[in-house]
Amino acid sequence: MFTVAGGTFFSQIIPLAILPILTRLYSPEEFGTLALYIAFFSILSVVVTGRYEMAIMLPKKEKDAISLFQISFLFSFIFSIFFLLVILFNSESIISFLKINSSVAWLYFLPFSIFLAGLYQIYSYWLNRNKKFSEIAFSKIVQSSSISFGQLGMKLVSLISNGLIFGYIVGQIINLIYLSRRVFLVRPKNFFHIDLSRLKKNLILYKRFPLISSFSSLLDRAAVQMPILLISRFYDQASLGIFSILLRFLDSPFAVLNHSISLVFHKKVVDLSHEDPSALTKEILQIFFTLLLFTLPFILIVYIFGAEIFRLLLGSEWGNVGDYAFLIMIVVSYRFCVSPLSVVLGLKKTLHLGAYWQVLYFLTISLTLILSRNLDFIDFIKVFVIHEVLLYSLYLVLIIYGSNYKRLN
Repeated sequence: MFTVAGGTFFSQIIPLAILPILTRLYSPEEFGTLALYIAFFSILSVVVTGRYEMAIMLPKKEKDAISLFQISFLFSFIFSIFFLLVILFNSESIISFLKINSSVAWLYFLPFSIFLAGLYQIYSYWLNRNKKFSEIAFSKIVQSSSISFGQLGMKLVSLISNGLIFGYIVGQIINLIYLSRRVFLVRPKNFFHIDLSRLKKNLILYKRFPLISSFSSLLDRAAVQMPILLISRFYDQASLGIFSILLRFLDSPFAVLNHSISLVFHKKVVDLSHEDPSALTKEILQIFFTLLLFTLPFILIVYIFGAEIFRLLLGSEWGNVGDYAFLIMIVVSYRFCVSPLSVVLGLKKTLHLGAYWQVLYFLTISLTLILSRNLDFIDFIKVFVIHEVLLYSLYLVLIIYGSNYKRLN
């Protein structure tokens, strides 16, 4: 039986295994276009449901949970139609602002892809409510493998442009077919019975999700994707492709470890906050320096052999990307050392510290990269690295401050 952690692991490994093939079939420019697509998709998909899907797990009565399922679906449909209209009437302005030189057909498929993402989130929370964890885990594998093989198939069997994007959409569709069969397997008619009074009641009862959760989630996702958006605006698609593919290669293994460490550390944080709060700061520092020592050999390997490693992984047509790989490796490694510790800011009395940092990060990453827009691309990346190290160091300080036992008691 698959676990969620196992699903996350395999969903990361499968695309990584196929990526060296894809980088030989598609150009850096095409990967740059995919990165831009994913950036928009990532930002908008987080609010497509109004965040009502997160409330599906809360009601005691199944009828209320189904009502929230329906509300989330309606939000997804309306938001996607609205975004499609925005694109239809403003496509030229969007293309001009982002300096998109490649085929822009993908822009018109973005609302559909966002709608599919909304359905995926709704189905996942419904299965989570019903403790169908193995189905959720397997769906991650279905989606990642379908996307990867879809992108591969698009290039091998057709000559259409944007094969990476259309392969991504194919993967989404296949995964939703799998999830739909799991969700509607039991009492499917219940999902299509609409109780308007119950819809209205739950729409109001859980209004804090779209009013509060949507803003913070949107801000967080926008901050993460800001480098992609600004590289697209100020540099060429090939540069964006190199940045995104290196970040994907280097970050994926750490992302799997990060998830596992966070789960283990979260339990320890909760226990220490109740039993021995004074020991929490020491525990945080110990884990931070342990992770730092763990990452140093990887940084050195990329620094010394990065050019050869990525020439082998990506193909010779990507050029010498060793310098870029080393800089991005510093960012990925330092984030990995700090991010698992952020569960401390998930405690009730420290939530505001994480929110403060989130707003500050969004503002500083945007301002820093905009002010660096006239630099050579390698210098632009160096500024990005400096920003990440400084802001994540501040994040670490806030985590340590939040762990102060006087603030937890």
